[in-house]
Amino acid sequence: MEEYIGAIVSLDCGPALGHYQGEVSTINNQDQTLTISKPFRNGVPCTMSELTFSAQDVRKLEIISLTPDPVVVQKSSVPLLPKKARNIGEQMKTQLMPDARSSPKKAFQTPKKSEREVAGGSNVKSRRNQQQSKNDLCFSTPAEKFKNEEFDFEKNLALFDKQAVFEEIDSSQQPDVVRLVDTNRRRGGRTEAKYRHDQNVLHSAPVRYNRIAVPETPEVEYVTDTGLVVPSVTSRARDTLLQAAQRHGLTIGRQQEMLGRGCTEMALQLVGSHARLMPENLHQAPRVACLCGPHSQGAAGLNAARQLAGHGVQVTVFLPDLALTCRALSTELQLYRLTGCRLTHTVSDLPETVDLIVCTLDDHELSSQLAFQPWHRSAVAWANGSRAPVLALDPPAPPPPAAAAPAAIECKYTLGAVLPLGYGAQQGAVYLCNLNVPTEVFRSQRIEYVSPFGPRIVIPLHARDVD
Repeated sequence: MEEYIGAIVSLDCGPALGHYQGEVSTINNQDQTLTISKPFRNGVPCTMSELTFSAQDVRKLEIISLTPDPVVVQKSSVPLLPKKARNIGEQMKTQLMPDARSSPKKAFQTPKKSEREVAGGSNVKSRRNQQQSKNDLCFSTPAEKFKNEEFDFEKNLALFDKQAVFEEIDSSQQPDVVRLVDTNRRRGGRTEAKYRHDQNVLHSAPVRYNRIAVPETPEVEYVTDTGLVVPSVTSRARDTLLQAAQRHGLTIGRQQEMLGRGCTEMALQLVGSHARLMPENLHQAPRVACLCGPHSQGAAGLNAARQLAGHGVQVTVFLPDLALTCRALSTELQLYRLTGCRLTHTVSDLPETVDLIVCTLDDHELSSQLAFQPWHRSAVAWANGSRAPVLALDPPAPPPPAAAAPAAIECKYTLGAVLPLGYGAQQGAVYLCNLNVPTEVFRSQRIEYVSPFGPRIVIPLHARDVD
């Protein structure tokens, strides 16, 4: 057993004692004990310099190395051993430790291998020899053979006739093909401007930013974030456009559904729904108050309130207790009642604190008359006294200044539809919602139209001075 003195071994003593590694210092075949020095337990160095193990405590013994290798001991507590080492370990375990059920004093002999095991070992050895011969053929070329040889770059470059190669390429190319090497070369002693890595070699048509043209001179021109120009239209011209869309099947119900969807998308972003509507944050769900008038604009506000409620927003709708003459408003009110959210007819029942106010109090035709109603004045006073931002949903254009004009709501955001009206500075940041009106409907109203929305349903607009 002296050949195992100094070997690095791994001992599996079960879950209670753990795994040990160390260098074999003593083997007592009579007492069936094994002593290791510099021991590690479960990969952690032990405080004692030596540990002695009995054969009954060791479940499995594996030889890591037959020579001391402290790096292996420190870096692996349960090593993956090659097959040869495992066979030696089993042989050593058989010589050192008999079965726990037999007497510890009994001497053991190494069991003989079966013919299958001998044949398997021969096959493994043959495969290893084949792999070793392949490695020798690939990596055994002596470096001295190339030590004094230097590569002649100039000689090999002279073998390449670049001019002849380009002439061959030019002769095979069609005359209308444009290549980058042609655009960057010097012609007639004059150096042309070279292309950057982010520029196109093939010139495209210039970008048209004025892709929407209306018959009347716009009062205000807006530009999108991409620079496209969107002119404003009058309230009458836009109503005529939407009525033409209704005749072609884009009913007022569909229009209000699209406008309510755009308002919902914008409102959810303003109240921080990406965090506040998470399942773990339901205790702080956002609160939105919708101020609706008894007209078609109020129906759009009820539509947006219903869609916000569908996202888990706590919605409260204010609607004056008046006779409902608008059919769309009656339909949207019936659908909103099914959500279970609050509906109030008095301003005093509105919540004290909300995160956002959606305003659809004014109508495009009756705004001047509604502004003097008591319910309208109280709703405007409540909105202006609240700290929550106000989102006006498709409001009418501001009237000309008058001495007896009633107080108006101070809006922070305004969401228009299809084409913007001539909004003023008091209506805050302007956004536009896409109602997907077909192009032929615009053409029937003598409007040249190319959609500025791109992949979005709501886009921001920035006012600029009309030249």
